[in-house]
Amino acid sequence: MKTYFISALVCLMSVMSWGQVEEGYEDTLKKMFEVSGTEAAYQSTIKQMVGMYKSQKSDVPADAWDSLEKEFLAMSLNDLTKMLVPVYSKHLTKNDLEAVSYTHLRAHETREDL
Repeated sequence: MKTYFISALVCLMSVMSWGQVEEGYEDTLKKMFEVSGTEAAYQSTIKQMVGMYKSQKSDVPADAWDSLEKEFLAMSLNDLTKMLVPVYSKHLTKNDLEAVSYTHLRAHETREDL
């Protein structure tokens, strides 16, 4: 009985530790999204997607498409970041994200100098 209790406790603790993300990870991921142009690409993709569906489904009223586009565009970078933290944290450390951000910032500075 004691063995089962200890085993269950160890399993519970290990499962709970998998869900932990490094402190500041979400902020670092958001910064990476900002410097890499992800937010602008996200907004552009939504507009293109709605435009494409609008042309394919001409029987749907324009008001419906407009409200759908506004709803998707209202989803901020914060919401997108919160949804993607578990995915990125499985494959990249906070240091990896910082390195990517630094690379994008340096590339941007170099282009401005030209």
